[in-house]
Parts: sequence; C-alpha cells; structure tokens
Amino acid sequence: MEVIVVIVTYGSRFHFLEQVVQASILEGASKVWIFDNGSSAESKQGMNSLSEKYSICRLFTNEENIGTAGAYARILDEAIKLENDFYFWFLDDDNLPTNGSLLALKEAYALLSRRMEKPVLYSYRGKHWKDDALAVTHGVIKGPRVNSFCGFDILSYLGNKFSKKPNLETENEVKFPVIKTEYGPYGGLFSHVSNFKKIGLPKKEFFVYADDHEYTIRFSQVGVTQFLIYTSQIEDLDMSYKEGEDIFSPNISLVKLYYSFRNTTFFYKQIKTNKLKYKLNHLSLFFILIYWGSFKFFKNPSFIYTRLKFLFSAINLGEKGEFSNYSQTQE
Repeated sequence: MEVIVVIVTYGSRFHFLEQVVQASILEGASKVWIFDNGSSAESKQGMNSLSEKYSICRLFTNEENIGTAGAYARILDEAIKLENDFYFWFLDDDNLPTNGSLLALKEAYALLSRRMEKPVLYSYRGKHWKDDALAVTHGVIKGPRVNSFCGFDILSYLGNKFSKKPNLETENEVKFPVIKTEYGPYGGLFSHVSNFKKIGLPKKEFFVYADDHEYTIRFSQVGVTQFLIYTSQIEDLDMSYKEGEDIFSPNISLVKLYYSFRNTTFFYKQIKTNKLKYKLNHLSLFFILIYWGSFKFFKNPSFIYTRLKFLFSAINLGEKGEFSNYSQTQE
C-alpha cells in the first residue's frame, strides 16, 4: 500500500513541520509531499534541507498563501490525474503522528474494506477536540447540525445550558474505537485517491476554516462511508484558538473570525432542509451575539460595536455567497 503524506505549511512554522515530517517517515510513509504556502525565508531554507536529507520528500511551492482550500485544491488537481494506485494521509503542519498511527489506519482499512468499497478514515485527535472524544466515548456521530445557522442551534444551545454534560475527564472509557462520521478535518484524513475524483476539488474561495467540512461532507453525499479510528492518534502541537480566547477578545485574529463566520454561514445555508428552523436559529444567533457582547459593552462600547458589526458583515457575505478575501473587506 503506497501512502503519500500531504502536509500544508505556511509562515514561520518549520519547527512544527520538521517534527511532523520526521514522524511520518518513521511511521512508514511512502512519500511526503510538502506544500509551501507562502512560508518565510527561514522556513523555506529548512524545507529545502529536509528534501535534500530525505529523498521521499517532494516540495510544492506557492509564494503567496492561498489558504488550506487553495493548497489542497492545487495538490489534488495534480494527484487525481495520476494513474498510480495510492492513498493520501493529510496532516496539518502541527499534526504529530503518534507511534503506530499509520499502521492502525492500514489495519482498520483492511478490515472495513471487506464490507465496503474504499472507505475514508480519520485519525483521532480527541486530546484537544471534544467532538472526537464524544464520538469514541459516547457514540456521538460527528456531523453538521442541519438547519442550524452558522453552526448555531438554539435547542442544542439551551440543552447544553440546562442538561448534564458528559464529563470527558472521568467518563473516558472508549466504547466506539471505530465509529462512522459524516465529515472530518483535513488533518488526519486517509483515503484512496479515487475517492477524491468522485467529489472534485475543494472550494478555493473558502481560503481557510470550514473548507474541510464543506469538502469532506461530499464523501457522505456520494455514498462513500467515513470512519473515525481511535487507535490512529495524532497530537496537535499548536491550537488555533487559545484557552480563554473568545470572539470578543481584542487579540484574537480577525482573519480567523472573518473566514470562520463567513464560510460556516455559507456551508450551513447549503445543507438546510427546513426554512423555519433555519430562520429561528438565524435570529437566535444574532440575539446571542448581542447578549454576549453586552457583558463587555460598557467597558469598551466602541470596540464591542465594531466587533459586532464585523461579525454581522462576515455572516452577511456568507449568506449571499460572496467570497471576498479578508484584505478586500478592509480596503
């Protein structure tokens, strides 16, 4: 089984990338494809050294950052034209494979392939991702909340407020080591190349955030079964959102907020099935955002007003399906 590890990196993140590449090689990757997505000069130098040191490494370079969606679209556009029979294992540049993680995917794939054709698998990231932990311990299927607005569902929100939440610290018995999922992240995705031919390329306009969910839910829509595999574990070396950080934090990245809200709004609008529920969640989210902002409003009214205006603008663009880059919105 030929397995090509694909890693997209950017900025000054070579200190993460190097660890992931070396771990991938130790796991038995046949090849490692690195997509340099507008990295710094220092990182480029490090990547060139890696490709010289390891013959199985191949570099793809783009001078400007075109986001994860653009990078994977570029890689897959080339890959699906190849005649080779191979598998991809996607890893973020900070997804460190643990010992035996690739072997676990191969073993799970061999067993599942006896009952279905070319399933898509995902490595487990439950240490930092609650959805993964809930899936393997409580059997909660990972998937979108249909008819939610921008991922917000008022009934789920109220239910979480007033019901007892599963304690993942104490209730950590793994009861579902292999469990179906409706979508997943790029980081940890394992699939035969033919599955990508069935669903086409990622939406480059998404740039980053929710692009992986919009892309991988297409597997479910065309009948390709997906599974989360607990025994294949990867460790996140860096987290996008820091502990204690929220949408009204003054130091949170506005780029992250913009693409998160715009893309998630668009994604959930495309899969809605009930206009009334969708509209209810739409109105509820607006009131909830204002409610959350009110707690900090009197400390800094101008900042909260500007932040709410920014969020509502991103949401509005997502509803309209307008994919302006973040930089264009600031002009």
